[in-house]
Amino acid sequence: MVIPKRNEADLDDVPAEVLDTLEVHPVTDVRQVLEIALAPASARAGERIPAAA
Repeated sequence: MVIPKRNEADLDDVPAEVLDTLEVHPVTDVRQVLEIALAPASARAGERIPAAA
């Protein structure tokens, strides 16, 4: 799941058992969304995509 970085604090409202089932990617730029969306499935499974500079 991709969320805006500014909404990361809102994740405190999500129950831990739900968060455990999600891979949350807070992003600050649309380029990060594209990197995540276009990454091979093996790269998305557990690897953190570095933030764009």
